[in-house]
Amino acid sequence: MPEIDDPVSSVPGLTAIDVDVSGLDTFAGSVEGELQANFEPQAIGLMRIYQTGSYFGMGHESPDVQAARTRYTTCLQAAVNQLAGYANATQILIEAARAVAARYRGTDALSAANLAEVQGALDQARLAAAAAVSAADRAATGKADPLATGPGQVHFE
Repeated sequence: MPEIDDPVSSVPGLTAIDVDVSGLDTFAGSVEGELQANFEPQAIGLMRIYQTGSYFGMGHESPDVQAARTRYTTCLQAAVNQLAGYANATQILIEAARAVAARYRGTDALSAANLAEVQGALDQARLAAAAAVSAADRAATGKADPLATGPGQVHFE
């Protein structure tokens, strides 16, 4: 694995960033497996129980007991909301990891194609510029360009 700022090609200023895309997929799969196999079954059971509210103090006419029962029911509902929120947030994390992996896969393929296209365009531009300079030099001096290595090509050192 290259160190930070190690060049990866002959193009100055380019550095490598290695991302283990399969690791992101593995992470997403592991988290999703835990969510489906362990968390959701337990959370669903708890949510069914908690959604009914508190049985504490049923039948008691004491205002204090009823206030405690109301508060307890509110806390149970908050727990239901937190369990659902945790499951939703976990699913979002799973989808984000998969989206990042897909983008990196696409970016790697696109980068390879773009690098080849850019390199080809630069080579063509360099050759065209060299030919133009060579022709201009010959026209200005009336002599052959000493750096020319072939028709329209210049040797860069």
